[in-house]
Amino acid sequence: MIDLFEEEPLEVEMYDEYEDEPLDAFSEVDEEDGLFEEFEEPLTESVAFPESMDEYGELEEDLYDEEIEEEIDLDKAVRRNRFWGKKLRWHAHNERIEPFLGFADYCPDEETFAQAVAAWQRKQGMKADGIIGPNTWKRMRTAMLGKRPSKATINLGRAVRSNQSYGRKLGWDAHYDQIESLLGFTDHCPDEKIFAKAVASWQRTQGLKADGIIGPRTWSRMRALLGLPPARVAPTSTTKPRWVRTVIPLLNRYRGDIPIDLLLGWIAHESGGNFRRVTKNLRERGYFQIHPGTSKILRLNHKRLSTNPEYSVRGGIKMVRLYSRFAQKIGFTYGSDLYWHIVAFLHAMGVGAVKVMLDDMRQHGVEPTTWETIKQYAASHRQRLHSLFLRRFKRSFDPVRWTRNVDKRFEKGKRLAAGNTTPGE
Repeated sequence: MIDLFEEEPLEVEMYDEYEDEPLDAFSEVDEEDGLFEEFEEPLTESVAFPESMDEYGELEEDLYDEEIEEEIDLDKAVRRNRFWGKKLRWHAHNERIEPFLGFADYCPDEETFAQAVAAWQRKQGMKADGIIGPNTWKRMRTAMLGKRPSKATINLGRAVRSNQSYGRKLGWDAHYDQIESLLGFTDHCPDEKIFAKAVASWQRTQGLKADGIIGPRTWSRMRALLGLPPARVAPTSTTKPRWVRTVIPLLNRYRGDIPIDLLLGWIAHESGGNFRRVTKNLRERGYFQIHPGTSKILRLNHKRLSTNPEYSVRGGIKMVRLYSRFAQKIGFTYGSDLYWHIVAFLHAMGVGAVKVMLDDMRQHGVEPTTWETIKQYAASHRQRLHSLFLRRFKRSFDPVRWTRNVDKRFEKGKRLAAGNTTPGE
């Protein structure tokens, strides 16, 4: 076995890595294609809905793929990694490569591994094809020189308890997804112990005390690296952000019986109340951060979502009603607390993934009658559901991460909605 850290030249000098150009999940919507209308076309018109769950077709695919930045050819990546792994002999170092890619105590399958490689390649400004060919291996081997595993241990029980407390007190639990990415978890959500180990490893690289706890000093360093503004006092019923005062009258005008805490939490989570926000890669726009593909399905003027606040609210409510119809279609009673949690869950994790999970629950004799039951099932069957999604959709989804996402939306919404329960006009 060769030593990963020996400075020896690669044996292969002129090989093509067989990399493809990445494909966007959606092509840019053309404003001249006749799909976009002004307000003269009412936003309350019905949306064509599949007759059966087996007929989702293109609609499900569009809604389900909104968060995909770019696709890679997984079958090709797996084949080429088998070839290059033997040719370049990096297979002998998988025990070091996997933790480097974020798999601290988790052994990924070949497809998940390729996805993690692609995510790392994007961060390095390389073609993201998920293949560790000569160029990628050379860059990765160099980057790993400072990533030797440490024998230092931490008190995991104390770290987990402290992180639960500090997450609430310091407010970093609202940025959990960004922290996971900073720690290298690109394609799966770690449990609390693995998370603490990853925090400790990161602290060592920053010269901080490696205890696995995101306390004030660690969070201050992370916040700066994530580009987050300085901590502020959380808004209360008497000190609400300006955008809340602007958007509540618009929501009350058009929401009907949709809970205002759901809508405020949705907006706070997606855009932070900035309707002019446009994401760089996905081109999501408006208060609800609607994807171009969803705008096309709903016949919205996508650019107008980030230029007209009233249009942005109405477009977002139209999207929520679409997911509401999906919730009814899969058997939930309209208007209950569980129903609105399912609406948010469908948007967060994806229609197809939610349906697969609910079907799996019923097949195992568990009826999804409460939101707490669904969360407990997600936590108890986390790894199996992860594998199930990977086989079904060729990519992984963590149900625990997305149930937390839904809870955060409602928690934020309830704080912001305090004292504003006026029904829709």
